[in-house]
Amino acid sequence: MTRGDLKVVTFNVGLDGETVTDPMDYVYFSVKKAYTDPACLIQKKLSDGGILWDGAGTYTITINPEDTEQLPFGRYVCDIQVEKSPGIKYTFKGAFELEPEVTHRENEDGGDVQPGTRYEPASGKTF
Repeated sequence: MTRGDLKVVTFNVGLDGETVTDPMDYVYFSVKKAYTDPACLIQKKLSDGGILWDGAGTYTITINPEDTEQLPFGRYVCDIQVEKSPGIKYTFKGAFELEPEVTHRENEDGGDVQPGTRYEPASGKTF
């Protein structure tokens, strides 16, 4: 994932190969640098609108540019936790690499590259 970019993630909760269409009571998306860190760097919740449910079984998490633009590059761990009363809880773990961007804000809208400029990197490939 590129730091400072918009990322939209959709998922369904399944049981025995079927999508669960009843809403979960709680859904959380949490990001930390390490599993043992006490605080989340990013957290989205169904309860506060950070995660949306479409009414038919699909959940959407939107990671906005401001969620990552100040984070250092590197590997992060994350999970999606879903809960349905009474006592049903599933946690799906993952990880992602937060990578540097090439085009920065100062390069946008004409920045430092002139129209018609041809870029030829060391590999010899022309864009």
